[in-house]
Formats: sequence, structure tokens, C-alpha cells
Amino acid sequence: MTARLDGAKAQLNAARSETAAADARVEVARVNLDNCYVRAPFDGRITQKLTDIGEIVFGAFSAGTGGRGGIASLADFSTLQVEADVSESQVAKLALGTPAEIVLDAFPDRRYRGKVAEVRPRVDRAKATVTVKVAFVDDPRDVLPDMGAKVTFLAKELDAAQAKAAPISAVQSDAVVERGENKVVWVVGANDEVRATPVVTGAPMGGLVALREGPPAGTKVVRRPNGELRPGMRIKEKQ
Repeated sequence: MTARLDGAKAQLNAARSETAAADARVEVARVNLDNCYVRAPFDGRITQKLTDIGEIVFGAFSAGTGGRGGIASLADFSTLQVEADVSESQVAKLALGTPAEIVLDAFPDRRYRGKVAEVRPRVDRAKATVTVKVAFVDDPRDVLPDMGAKVTFLAKELDAAQAKAAPISAVQSDAVVERGENKVVWVVGANDEVRATPVVTGAPMGGLVALREGPPAGTKVVRRPNGELRPGMRIKEKQ
């Protein structure tokens, strides 16, 4: 009787060992299955594919040679910001939260509301500017990293209706001069040559003046032009 009891206990212990081993194999299989999935650390969009089918990929903390450490670049487009170079003489007028208007070169008919998110505590001595980061207030749909943009800092935040209105072309008021019976701005063209372009001005906008007619947005103009300028003259941009 005792021998049979001891044998039964031995069989029970063996069965328990086999069960534990089976559970361990199941856990290994579960981990291997989980490793077949690639999960993003945050919500975003893939901006670049880094690997092709058949390539070896290592984990972020794996060591080895002959493989890559990632399969794609991921960007959180909801946190996109615009970097603007602001003259050091003007940066004192800005603070965190200062409202701004963002117009992208790719979508010149759209206006995005923005606000100052960061003023870097460093001056670029070569350009005498400070880098200011401006965050989007409106949903930056269709906006891609490294797109060109123009930023206008505002005294008052735009409301939703103003943000949906078409952008108004404007120029620094000191760039508009009288030439005969017309108002003109001196436009900087190819090879840094200047030419006078007639404009029709609108309402003043702080240090700017609206243009009803004139050169397209993004055109370089001469501020405070003197009477010595002549069409075709070459000028150098002041740093």
C-alpha cells in the first residue's frame, strides 16, 4: 500500500513538473508571438521606411552586426512647430503664448493660428537673430515636416472667422515710397537686381500696410529705399 502511494506521489510530482514545463513553453510562444508585432510608442505617421522585406532588424537594445535598429521613422504631426528667426532687437516683444499667424508656402491661401511655444536663450551672432518656435493652435492637417512657412506675430489672437479668411498681402510700411503719382516698392529679383513695382495700398496693420495690388507673397523688397536706387542696380542684403 505504501509503495503504491509513493508511486502515485511520484507520478503527481512528475505531472506537475510537465505542466510547469508546458506553461513555460506556452509563455515563450506567447512572447515570440508578441515579438511578431511592431507597436509604435506614440500616435503618429510614418515619414520614412528604413528597411525592406528580408532584412534583419534588431530591437532597440539589441547588439549585433549586419542588421538595422529600426524599420521606420515616426512623427507626431500634432506637435509640429515652426522655427522662425527673429531679430534680436524685436525678440523682447515676444513671450510664451504670444499669438501668431502661420502661412505655409505650400498652402498660401490658408491661415493657421499659432502661438509662441519657445524662445531659445541664444543669439545667432552671424545673423543677429534668435530662434523662436511657434506651435500650431489649429489642426495642422496636410502639414509636413520641413515645409517652408512665414510667421507673423500678432498683438491679438485671430478668431475662428479671421483664421478662415483669405490671407492679406502686406509689406513693411517703410518699404512703400512715392514715385511720381504712384506708390511703389523696390523688389529684389534675380541676381539681387532691384526694380520698382507699383502697388495699391490698403489699411495699415501695425508696422505693416496691406496691399490690394502688388508683388506676390514672399517677394523680397527693400526697406527704407533711398533716392539713389535705379532699376537694375544690384544690392546686398544687410545681415
